[in-house]
Amino acid sequence: MREDESEDVAAAMREDDLDNEVPEDDDPRFPTIPFTAMEKQRWRREWRSALIVKVLGRTFPFPVISKRLESLWAKCGMLQISSLSYSFYAVRFTS
Repeated sequence: MREDESEDVAAAMREDDLDNEVPEDDDPRFPTIPFTAMEKQRWRREWRSALIVKVLGRTFPFPVISKRLESLWAKCGMLQISSLSYSFYAVRFTS
């Protein structure tokens, strides 16, 4: 991700933090739970260095994907891989 794209994402997240008001036309069947900006930042913190990965083309089992990503990123630091549905993976990096 380029630096200017990273700044755009950060700006969008800051704008989202300002949007803590509950709209008046909310449907009462669907309750809204407002969160403070600090709560949102705390929940997002561990995902700031993460990617959602999808391997295009063939499908591979999780152990194969995990081993390959670990071997590719071994020099850069540790990573944690979680399997999501539909052959998507969440990959969190330590650096």
